[in-house]
Amino acid sequence: MKKLMVAFVFATLVLAGCAATRPAAFTVNGKSFTEERIFDEIKAAERAQPEAALGVLGLAPDSFAMSAVDAAINNIIYLDVLLEEAADSLGVTVTDADISAFKSRVPPGQLDALDPADVDRLVRLAVLQQAIAATLTDQNVDEAALRAQYDANPGRFSLYCMSIILAGDTAAADQAIARLRAGEPFATVLRETTTDQSLLAQNGSVGCNAADAFDQSVPGLSGIVSGLGAGGIGGPISLPGGGAVVIVVDRVEPQSFEAVRDQLALEAGFDPTQLLNDLLTSLADAATVTVNPRFGTWVSDGEAPPRVEPPDAPLENGEELTERAPEVGGFGQGGLQLPGAPPPQP
Repeated sequence: MKKLMVAFVFATLVLAGCAATRPAAFTVNGKSFTEERIFDEIKAAERAQPEAALGVLGLAPDSFAMSAVDAAINNIIYLDVLLEEAADSLGVTVTDADISAFKSRVPPGQLDALDPADVDRLVRLAVLQQAIAATLTDQNVDEAALRAQYDANPGRFSLYCMSIILAGDTAAADQAIARLRAGEPFATVLRETTTDQSLLAQNGSVGCNAADAFDQSVPGLSGIVSGLGAGGIGGPISLPGGGAVVIVVDRVEPQSFEAVRDQLALEAGFDPTQLLNDLLTSLADAATVTVNPRFGTWVSDGEAPPRVEPPDAPLENGEELTERAPEVGGFGQGGLQLPGAPPPQP
């Protein structure tokens, strides 16, 4: 495995003016990136996923696997250059308010595992990708067709907040339904009928979902649910494993067109993520990318999105790829020193 050798930086050597000046590691559409930037990207990936940190290490001490190096370069190309170019071309911007709003929607504690130095950048990238994908969807979908689909199926897009009673058989379920329709309290009927004691803790509530979602647990339930209004009682519904379900619709919460628009667009074949990926791939195809051969080669072959792939073998002529860090010791085939370290010794 080819790898990137990392030597320690000694302040005394840097102050003495011994640091080597290195050419750009790679350029994208005229923008140059250094080895330091690659190392920063690898370290950021390690901080974001510490459990995967060993996967970036090379075979030699203080080295990175070349596959990790090229993954970092590809991230920089697509996220730091092409994504920004996509945003500029579409007039998409991200404000501090957008970032704050995104953070407020993240489940508590989820960002705590990230290094504070990385949070703002990662959140900004996430917000930017969402905004670009939304803009591309707006440009491609037939808004009138989506609206017509929504208007034709109003019940489908409502949220049904339900409670259930799981009875031992259909006879017990029928009896529970009769008692509920006669006005007995739901809690009483639930307590005296249910075969699932866990339902007692939440008084039988199964939350609020679109009608279609209920089919995942009980096939055919959506058709029954959508036909009930608030306060409606349905069943019994026989279960494949035995027993029967009684449902009570506590309330119905209509969802606005805006709330389900992305779902409708996805059903119509407009996948925002795919639209974004297609745009980035087209920008990569048109990009001018040069890569120092010690890092790999820019490949645009139509078989996969354009990318940097590791070098096949160290160069024998021209720039030598095997460099030594005398103070640390060890060699790295295809290795490179950390920028600022002393130049390799003969």
